[in-house]
Amino acid sequence: MNTSGSKIPKYLTYILYFICVIIYHVNCASFQVKEGMFLPPHRQYVIDVPEKNWNIVKLSDEDITLQHKKYQATITLISSNLEGEKASLKSLDERLFFGIKDTNILMKEITTVGGKQTVHTILEFRTNGQKLKMNSYVIKAGNRVFDLVYWASHGTFSYGQSDFEDMVRSFKFLEQ
Repeated sequence: MNTSGSKIPKYLTYILYFICVIIYHVNCASFQVKEGMFLPPHRQYVIDVPEKNWNIVKLSDEDITLQHKKYQATITLISSNLEGEKASLKSLDERLFFGIKDTNILMKEITTVGGKQTVHTILEFRTNGQKLKMNSYVIKAGNRVFDLVYWASHGTFSYGQSDFEDMVRSFKFLEQ
């Protein structure tokens, strides 16, 4: 609110609006979700994203997070460059849970996602007095690691689980 009595010139309002539009488009240019499919700028993989009741939150050009407000659930895909690090799939999986206390591992198995060997873990943990449940898939491909993670409160976990599993099944590496 302008309390000094002076008005912002109309042309300045248009210039500011134009600048905001340009910044928005530049920031969103590399982050693509088309027809329910997420394609990061490096174009190493594609993954379907659920559209119904999930809100997309941009983390970076390579990562995507979805939130479901009603169930207070989150799905995230985080990709990282290993930069020549010789980490095993097991150690990458353990690294994902670093700092999480009071865990109870319900299931851990080796499976395949996108044609790559993957560690799949379901666990329960407590944070800030709340009991949460997490489902994760850790994939190592070349010099990159891909963490696909879903978590929600223990009571609402099952509601978003099928959307997450659909995403995991849709994950595909693209030919480079």
